Amino acid sequence: MHPRFELILAWLMKFLPVNITSKIGAILGRMEVLRAAKKDRKWVARFYNNLEQLHAVSAEKDKKKWLIEFGEEFGRLYAETTILQKIDKLNRIKIEGLENLQNRTRPTIFIAPHISNWEIILKVFTQLDNPTCALYEPRENEQRMKIVNSARLGWGKKIHLISTEQPMAMKKLQSMLKNNSNLFVLPDEEKEGMVFAPSLGRHIPYAGNRWMLSRLAVKFSADVIPIHVERVKSTHFVIYIDKKIQYSDIDNRAIDKVEQAKLIADEIDVRLNQLVRKSPHLWYWLPYLDLKKNR
Repeated sequence: MHPRFELILAWLMKFLPVNITSKIGAILGRMEVLRAAKKDRKWVARFYNNLEQLHAVSAEKDKKKWLIEFGEEFGRLYAETTILQKIDKLNRIKIEGLENLQNRTRPTIFIAPHISNWEIILKVFTQLDNPTCALYEPRENEQRMKIVNSARLGWGKKIHLISTEQPMAMKKLQSMLKNNSNLFVLPDEEKEGMVFAPSLGRHIPYAGNRWMLSRLAVKFSADVIPIHVERVKSTHFVIYIDKKIQYSDIDNRAIDKVEQAKLIADEIDVRLNQLVRKSPHLWYWLPYLDLKKNR
């Protein structure tokens, strides 16, 4: 889709009923993945192989069904980016686990996987009394990043953004934590053909966002709280706030900070594994992962 046309479409979608906007996204996403399958794109083959490995999906009709669901889900995500706050005003976002935000030490590092419409999660941070800084990677074209970041900042003044491509991004994250701001980081990521997390039966290095946030957690004695979102129907969502990753007992052990960070990183991997294995076809990175190669 031409960037200019995409910008116009995004503007128009703001004025449509939310169900229609979401449905348009689903249709466009479905068309895109079916076109890719017809052209035998390599990512489709990886997607099918990963389904076999992770969910024992072997029948071609089932693979295609899950491919279509994948396309529709992320087509909806892109379309819904234009109407996030509109969905919220219609009371279509439910939050479960708010009690897990009580008695937390601040600052807090929130983590989430790229499953379903993860942009919805930012609503949680509007409920907090201190600001939250979201780390993002500008993978999309300039027009799409304008649309996405405008939607993120649309949640209010408590949301701040830091790009991984900004100069001294790590130093800025540390400064935010020092000034009592929370961080929001998605630890699952792809770089140079490698999906760094979760492991999904592979041996993965202590690297990338998962390792970065684990070291920050130790350095600033920050809580690490996992969050994920599920689409329950059409444009209705439930955000689940999980119990924080416990590592207070670690501090009493005779181990250095590197080992403490490794224990946190390992627990993050456990949590991400559980979520991805539950719904692999709703995980953004499934087409990028090559389980045949990365074992």
